[in-house]
Amino acid sequence: MKIGQYDLETLPFFLIAEAGINHNGSMDNAKTLIRIAKESGAHCVKFQKRNVDRILTKQGLLRPYQNSNSFGDTYGEHKRYLELSFEQFRELKSYANNIGILFAASGWDEESVDFLDKLGV
Repeated sequence: MKIGQYDLETLPFFLIAEAGINHNGSMDNAKTLIRIAKESGAHCVKFQKRNVDRILTKQGLLRPYQNSNSFGDTYGEHKRYLELSFEQFRELKSYANNIGILFAASGWDEESVDFLDKLGV
């Protein structure tokens, strides 16, 4: 079985670097995570994609979220801040391809899964 340029039958291991949402909503951080994953020897870097309004209830979106790690006054504002747009995901996939690392993402809702499928992730 092949994934990208890798033949999994001959590869002793396949290393996936989990970037998740550790980019904190920043494209510069996201690209840094991709570059570091590549430099560290990972074969693939994996992000997460979700539509916050689809996965959280109205109560969850409006819940106050005030702490030192918060990017908004409510949990919804905080989570929306961390989400990258579809266009940003296209750019990140292109960047990963250009430096030679596979790009993957976990889709958390139907819209995100459909987008990732169209993107070829």
